[in-house]
Amino acid sequence: MELSSIGLSVIVLAWLVQLFYSWKGNKDIKPLFLLLYIIGVAVLVVNGLVNGGKNPWMDLASLIAALLVLMRTGRKKGR
Repeated sequence: MELSSIGLSVIVLAWLVQLFYSWKGNKDIKPLFLLLYIIGVAVLVVNGLVNGGKNPWMDLASLIAALLVLMRTGRKKGR
């Protein structure tokens, strides 16, 4: 399986986790969703850098944004 397929599969799994929680009535962004999403995008970034992708920087920007959201949601829970 190619790295890009692995990364995209992890991202799909992340969305399924978030969908499962939303169907149960919880509309909050789940840290598990963010963690799986970050892992999936990180795999896409590595794939883009290793295989000479045209623009792995957009994936990197998405990764950074998700990390910031994860940090922000983690701070809210701690208060």
